[in-house]
Amino acid sequence: MLFAQGCNKLQRWLLFILLWFGLINLGYASQSEVLVVIPWDAAPYSLLVASVENQLKRKDANTHGIQNPVRLRLVNLQTLDATGQALNTEPNQLVIAFGIQATAYALALNKDIRVISSFVSRSAMRSLLVQADNLKRQSRLVSVLFLEQPVSRFVALLHLLLPEAKEIGSIYGSVSIQGKNELIHQASKYQLTVNDTVISESDNPLKKINAVFMASDAVVVLPDKSSFNRQVARWVITLSVKQRVPVIGFSKKYTQAGALASIYSDPDQIGRQSAELLYQCLKTDSPTAAQFNYPKYFKVSLNNSVAKLLGLTIPAASELERKVRQIETSGKTK
Repeated sequence: MLFAQGCNKLQRWLLFILLWFGLINLGYASQSEVLVVIPWDAAPYSLLVASVENQLKRKDANTHGIQNPVRLRLVNLQTLDATGQALNTEPNQLVIAFGIQATAYALALNKDIRVISSFVSRSAMRSLLVQADNLKRQSRLVSVLFLEQPVSRFVALLHLLLPEAKEIGSIYGSVSIQGKNELIHQASKYQLTVNDTVISESDNPLKKINAVFMASDAVVVLPDKSSFNRQVARWVITLSVKQRVPVIGFSKKYTQAGALASIYSDPDQIGRQSAELLYQCLKTDSPTAAQFNYPKYFKVSLNNSVAKLLGLTIPAASELERKVRQIETSGKTK
């Protein structure tokens, strides 16, 4: 009797140890917990999170070579700050950080985490990584997804809309000037000449922007700081109508304000690609150098009223999107 009781006790302890070390399971599926860090719970961040969640629901993790289901734990920095709570992470914890504020926070967590930074501008990421502390923490970055489109996409769209254009213009600020050489390079593939100008705080913007419009068949506007974008947009749209020179912008709002067309990625598309990057990271525990990515999914918005005003007949947005993707895939400009 005592021997039987001792065996039962030993069996229970053995079962506990096996379960503790994960050597057996009782049919419960373990989960990969991923932290999703956002600065606050409102658009566009709430839309980004919803997109990731929907993507995970639509696609079974097993189809991506992931053994365990993925569970997201949302971290709202605004709430953390208000409550004074500390965020606990596990060794090798995977984190998706939306926005530069969330990225800076995630990089400052313990050294064993892996960070996917998404919905960040190139200039903001560059500024963040040159800081001494973040240079040391850069190894924690496994992937970065920029908000901006590649410059090549703007030029491809312009060429599809205006195949007869020979001279294109651009107006740069302190951030967008970083895209100048790339714009010249991409324009040369279509035998396009670039007329450009740089606007500083002390300049008379109207005079310099007007000179660009006078010399150009179309104008490409690259994103800059929000204050610069607002300042320049007013003059760009006014001169576009006055001089009948079409503008290619970088957001749906730019199109609504009077640009002929814009090319951009919305939160749903950024969230979709972020989920795909998450699956890639879950497939390996080995640290790798950070991969820097432009948006894979994008939209074209058109202003048909502007097209009519300028006497242009333009394809549908879906057709332009298809042709831009075709150019990117084939590498052929014609």
